[in-house]
Amino acid sequence: MAEKTILLTCFLFLIIFQLNFGLVIPSRVLNPHPPPSPILRSPLPPSLDWYTINDDKGSEGDAFRPTSPGHSPGVGHQTPPGAP
Repeated sequence: MAEKTILLTCFLFLIIFQLNFGLVIPSRVLNPHPPPSPILRSPLPPSLDWYTINDDKGSEGDAFRPTSPGHSPGVGHQTPPGAP
């Protein structure tokens, strides 16, 4: 009878010991200070290698050319929408 009691005690000890390690093994250490969200950071200004300012203000005044009065056809439209 004593042999069964010792075997049962060892078995229960192993079960309790295994339950303790079952909770420890799959856990991982969480980072207490995660990196800041990219949305909260202010955007960096563009580099001057590819960024230029358009300073051709004098030539922009001639870009407007008035059309003749009447129907002005768009791309692919030869007649106005209401025409037969």
